[in-house]
Amino acid sequence: IKAYFTRDEFMMSLDKAWYFVIRSSNFENIQISRTYGEWATTKVNESRLNEAFNSVPHVYLIFTVSKIQEFKGFARMSTVASK
Repeated sequence: IKAYFTRDEFMMSLDKAWYFVIRSSNFENIQISRTYGEWATTKVNESRLNEAFNSVPHVYLIFTVSKIQEFKGFARMSTVASK
């Protein structure tokens, strides 16, 4: 399974994608997510993410910390959000 995009593939995917800004209350949650390759979220968000994942080829998550309001990273969903 290919785990990366070339620059051209990434650019072509941008118009066939949904985007979500994921806000965390602290940076530690983002660090834990990076370590384990998973993100914990609410059931409402889980439903929205799964709907997006099943509707378009790519779903991108943009991570920020609420109080800092800075970009902290991004990811592409590779599986549906588990229950």
